[in-house]
Amino acid sequence: MGEGGTLGDARIPVLVLIDAEPDGFFIRRTENGPWYGFERAVEVMADLRAVLSRHTGRDAHFIWLLRADQQIAETYGAPGWALAHYRRAWETLLAAQDEVGLHVHAFRWETRAGNWIEDYGNQEWVEHCVRAGVGAFTEHFGRPPAAFSMGMDWTNQETIRLASRLNVRYELSTVSWKEPQPFPPQNVYTGVAPDCSRIPLRPYHPAPDDFRSAAPDGAEGMWLIPQSSRMARIFPSWKRGLWDLVHLRPVAPRATRKFFLEDDPAQVQPAIARALRGLERPYLTLAIRTDQYRRPDLEAVVRRNLEGALAHPDSRRFVFTRPDEALQVLGLG
Repeated sequence: MGEGGTLGDARIPVLVLIDAEPDGFFIRRTENGPWYGFERAVEVMADLRAVLSRHTGRDAHFIWLLRADQQIAETYGAPGWALAHYRRAWETLLAAQDEVGLHVHAFRWETRAGNWIEDYGNQEWVEHCVRAGVGAFTEHFGRPPAAFSMGMDWTNQETIRLASRLNVRYELSTVSWKEPQPFPPQNVYTGVAPDCSRIPLRPYHPAPDDFRSAAPDGAEGMWLIPQSSRMARIFPSWKRGLWDLVHLRPVAPRATRKFFLEDDPAQVQPAIARALRGLERPYLTLAIRTDQYRRPDLEAVVRRNLEGALAHPDSRRFVFTRPDEALQVLGLG
């Protein structure tokens, strides 16, 4: 297919994944103020919903993955604090037929360090955080979350198995092509990002013994929906850059990065076109954290990326939608 070619007549699902979180990662334990970024995100995405719907001629739906875990519990008093505090917002988003799911980080307070540790190397703690989040979500909505993701694009076999047992239907933690990576710096993170460099480039049911492989045809249960990605240059801190220079390493190495809506549109838009051309049955994911909406410059970039995607020659076939409809459009659900 040429650079300006189209992808046929089929509709193309676009999943916009919005992590609804506090306005920071390593927040102070007493820093329990409102989530201003989330509040602004609800307003901005309502405006963009209308823009996307007018262009495609179809209703636009988004996927909101809200934080409910032990960091939220210790800082705000309960893992499901945001469920109650923003009750009206969730009701509004559900009325617009958006997906509201769960997003879990493995933050654990380390008393001696006086700081949080993202403890992905501690499976018992990871599972405690997941169960706390699912429990809070279920108590609020009367059902478990259908859509789910872990923080830092992290998961492993045990966590996938737990999510399936907890009746998660759509797992959104994995990133296509992403290589295994330790989390720097190790004094605030433990564990290693999973090797997703060879996972299927489509939604699939994971094999029982290896989530990175598809189960045989006819399998049922939870779907893994890999996020879209591109190769991007990673610009480190000046100290790391100097170390790389002294040791004759590339100053700006390339690594796999999912499609973040706050990234430079000049890099994201061509990558979107390449990603869609590279899939037999194309779909697209676009990700954003709500803390980004606190900055007017990044809010403008989010708008440029979403509106810029509409310049793609096949954009009128785009369906901005939930996981269940995406699978139906792809002929999988």
